[in-house]
Amino acid sequence: MLLALLLVGCKSSTDNRNDDGVQSYVVENLASKSDSIGEVFSRVEPIVLEANDSCFVTWLADTDCLGDTILTFDRKSRALYVFDPDGRFVRQIGKPGTGPEEYLTATGFALNRAKRMVSVICPMGYLYNYNLEGKFIDKIGLPKRPNYHHAQWLDGKTLALWSYVDEKEPSITVFDQENDSVIYEGEFDVREAGSLSATPLFNDGGRVYCGSPFNNEIKEVGIDGVKLAYFVDLGKVTNDSCYFENLSKLTDAKERTTTFKKDMAAGMFNYEKFLTLANQDYLYLWLRTNPGTPEARLLSVFINKNDGSSTVIDNTPDGMRFSPIYMNDEYMLAEVDLDFIDAFSEVFGWNLNVTEDDNSVLAKMYFKK
Repeated sequence: MLLALLLVGCKSSTDNRNDDGVQSYVVENLASKSDSIGEVFSRVEPIVLEANDSCFVTWLADTDCLGDTILTFDRKSRALYVFDPDGRFVRQIGKPGTGPEEYLTATGFALNRAKRMVSVICPMGYLYNYNLEGKFIDKIGLPKRPNYHHAQWLDGKTLALWSYVDEKEPSITVFDQENDSVIYEGEFDVREAGSLSATPLFNDGGRVYCGSPFNNEIKEVGIDGVKLAYFVDLGKVTNDSCYFENLSKLTDAKERTTTFKKDMAAGMFNYEKFLTLANQDYLYLWLRTNPGTPEARLLSVFINKNDGSSTVIDNTPDGMRFSPIYMNDEYMLAEVDLDFIDAFSEVFGWNLNVTEDDNSVLAKMYFKK
């Protein structure tokens, strides 16, 4: 039954780190063979997030962990919730509203480990800082930029922010909160491509990186700016190398969006990446091949940093779908939709009794050592 969750094992190779410190990987033949989930994980355990009158999660967005304590932002309710390692509800941090310690709206949060606080991101250009017990600290104005969407702290005082903006405006801003100053701004993306990046920034070992849906590059974001860190060759994103350059020349935003959606449905793209994560052993890509077409497949690509080999979990088969939300050196957390709980329970021996009135169920997937 374990093979009900298909894994496509594929060979890849890794080049030596070049003079600029860029690590390159080549992933070949994504659909070459089936393999066991044991290639990557030793066991998979469920965490049922507690639901009550104070906490009901419907759309998990940013998720981080402090130790094994889970912090997750629900995009629908615009609320940041804290759960203990067993999924018991601990508290809500901040809340939407019009009060002096409340935010009008929010798109996510960033955990500042150095100062043991969280920063809720208001897309109109504000950070609402709270300590881990939920006490309001302050409200910080950000540089004027439309639609702040995602953030990661680089250190105790410096924040990397990603904005969902038109290509005429920088999507990455590095901001020194203590001195209220912009250290870096850059990276100009076509808006339509950026719209598919739910959480483009990620932390690996205290360093912050940025992945993009339609290229093979993963860049490190720091106080000195942005530099290429990884190059993962998955093949051509599209056979038209000038596609996004030509798309950006369409001045009418509605026409550009319509063209992009039409081209995607016509099979213009070979893949799109939704999420990039990393730990000491693996570089992880969550992507869809042949997006917008009936042949689309949802894949989880694990690239072993040590030997360059790769394993690809096929998320497409009915009954075994999951959505990764967090990864550290020990485990990955993935959300499991209620429709697929029975299949997971059968394969992994879970004994759950959950209904649509319950909160999300997370799969805690432990990496082999």
